Amino acid sequence: MFQESEIVQLLLGLGMVPLLWLARIPRRRPGFGLFYTGLGVMLTSWVLTVAEGVVFPVLCNQLEHFCHALAGLLFLAACWTWAYRAAQAEEHPS
Repeated sequence: MFQESEIVQLLLGLGMVPLLWLARIPRRRPGFGLFYTGLGVMLTSWVLTVAEGVVFPVLCNQLEHFCHALAGLLFLAACWTWAYRAAQAEEHPS
């Protein structure tokens, strides 16, 4: 069985997708591909959270935790890319 809060979290995550699609401006910055991929992986983990209450609870739970770890690594890589680019911009201003 799943909790109501898990469904609300999933619906908020799904509602975030069109908003991010409409705000395409930040995609031009380096590292945003990693950031958007991390958000997609987080959304997948939220789907798995709800799915584990319905089908394959052990498998969905393991995949959910794997997705959380992978999303964290993707966010780390995106932040590192942003920080690296900012340091480069300070060293070599245009």
